[in-house]
Amino acid sequence: MTAWTRSAQRCVVGPGATREAGEHAARLGKRALVIGGTRGIEAVRPTLLPSLEEHGVAARVEQGDHVRKTRAAVDALAAAGREHGADLVIGCGGGAVMDCAKGVARDLGLPLINVPTTAGTNACGTAGAALDGDGGTRRSGYQGANVILADTAIIARAGPRWLASGIGDALPTWYGAQLALRRGAAGLSATRLAMARLCTDLLFEHGARARRACERGEPAPAVDRTVEAIVYCSGVAGFGMPGDHVLHPADLPGCRRRAVHGEWVAFGLLVRVVLGGEFVAELPRLIAFLRSVELPTTFSGFALDDPAPDELLAAARRIVGPTGTADYGTGRPVTSEAVREAMLEVDYLGRTL
Repeated sequence: MTAWTRSAQRCVVGPGATREAGEHAARLGKRALVIGGTRGIEAVRPTLLPSLEEHGVAARVEQGDHVRKTRAAVDALAAAGREHGADLVIGCGGGAVMDCAKGVARDLGLPLINVPTTAGTNACGTAGAALDGDGGTRRSGYQGANVILADTAIIARAGPRWLASGIGDALPTWYGAQLALRRGAAGLSATRLAMARLCTDLLFEHGARARRACERGEPAPAVDRTVEAIVYCSGVAGFGMPGDHVLHPADLPGCRRRAVHGEWVAFGLLVRVVLGGEFVAELPRLIAFLRSVELPTTFSGFALDDPAPDELLAAARRIVGPTGTADYGTGRPVTSEAVREAMLEVDYLGRTL
């Protein structure tokens, strides 16, 4: 049986990382298609674009709302890349732009540099992508980044909620790795397992301090370590807990606060732990940590006031789906009633522990 590890060739993390963009880009090509949303491109413009010019890399910038994680957007941006004669793609922004850039690079068959301007998800370090209109919920055959440039001065200025979201997205990594190991999953290299443990350990050690630094909008060593865990270690490990992205109440009609990605993943991790029972001894530690980075551990974290049992059951039925055969890695079918009870238990623990 073989084991595998996938990784970017280089991952540069720290304040001012975008000032090195030209040096890394010039190793990969001479004509770059640079894509990102309005805020993402403006965040990197003072440092990244001059660096490309200094190293002789011509850039065509596609900036704005047309840079989306949709099949139509990827097709249009790939056409722009062909028109430019691009031999390199650079994606600048949050998780949606990272997914878009993976699709563009894959379609053009070009190297990819990902430049996260927030660390709200682990998307820039993974090869998977979720493109609307591309069939299925997520596909793994996209172009992983050759280089990741995570400028923590820019990421810190994006604010604490985005960093906390990334923490929530990456936190399940070691728990998912342990579950895969117990079940004898294929492809489990020692490197991936070590990265998974390092990822979650770094988050526990540095996450709360990193969030406080982002409240001030300042980079700090704790931010560097936390961002490294989110954008690199989690992607190299390639593990998550089954169901952690769906076992949450964020889609209930009564939610008055729009959750961001890692907020619902954090709650979903807790629900999955309750459902599966493999790591229940970890629940006090997990809940305390999630509180320290202001990720939701109760319904009130989604501005949801005491949802009625029938509302929760309806949400659980949507999660489980019409077939009712989902097991979320527990080894047994999980019923809608079990999902509702697990959500109620997480809310109770979040209020009382």
